[in-house]
Amino acid sequence: MRKQFHKLPEPASWLGPYLSAESCVYWARGEADRCVIFVHGYGGRAVTTWGDFPLLATTDPAFAKADLLFLGYDSLLAAAYSTSVLLPAVDAFVTATSNSKAIGRPPRGNDFKYKKILLVGHSLGGALVRDVAVTAAYGEKSWVQDVRLVLFAPAHKGAILLRIAALASGFTRAAGTIAALGVWKSPALEDLRPGSDYLTNLQARSASLGRHSAAAAAFVAHAADDRVVYANSFSQFDAATSAYGDVGHRGCCKPVPVNFMRPVIDVGQLL
Repeated sequence: MRKQFHKLPEPASWLGPYLSAESCVYWARGEADRCVIFVHGYGGRAVTTWGDFPLLATTDPAFAKADLLFLGYDSLLAAAYSTSVLLPAVDAFVTATSNSKAIGRPPRGNDFKYKKILLVGHSLGGALVRDVAVTAAYGEKSWVQDVRLVLFAPAHKGAILLRIAALASGFTRAAGTIAALGVWKSPALEDLRPGSDYLTNLQARSASLGRHSAAAAAFVAHAADDRVVYANSFSQFDAATSAYGDVGHRGCCKPVPVNFMRPVIDVGQLL
């Protein structure tokens, strides 16, 4: 049996009332000085979007000193609104002290500070984590200098709307026909249209920050067979794109034991 470097997941409800019930945190058992925050994409889920990532990361020594937070939100709503939900949650998490309402958090001094904060996003989540970081930079949040952006199949240059909506409607079908139909008429879908006001504004605000780590991605991966999002370059300061072969849009962020470990390895190397 592999060693477990993290405690069992605890609910992340203390981070805000508009997060999904699936949102949770895996606290490191030992001394943590960094954290990894995961944000799913359009129609995704806080944890299930990432496949075996939680299982593999919690038994990987590279993640032993990192708290792992999986955030869920209503991805059918406007992207700007989602950012307004995610940013306070991220801020509350990285600035939480021993006196906070953090559920299950190990005792830590009031001067505790993460040395590194990885914001990991898939698809729409890739655009949102950049938006969260850029907005935090504009707001002069003290922790933003420690942020690194990690993007899997990011939709920051837009998506092929019919295909991303079809994927998302499949995710929500279990919730009922009305939920599935809502995918096709959601504000977020319009935000994913290439050249949308949201994406244009995000690119302009990111460009104004230049090489700042809140705006320039430390890691970008696209599936070689991705037919959902456009893989065009977003910023001249982003890391060179890594191509993942033999996986599609949904699969590029889902590691599989032995057969497809690159997502875990690549994120672990940034820690």
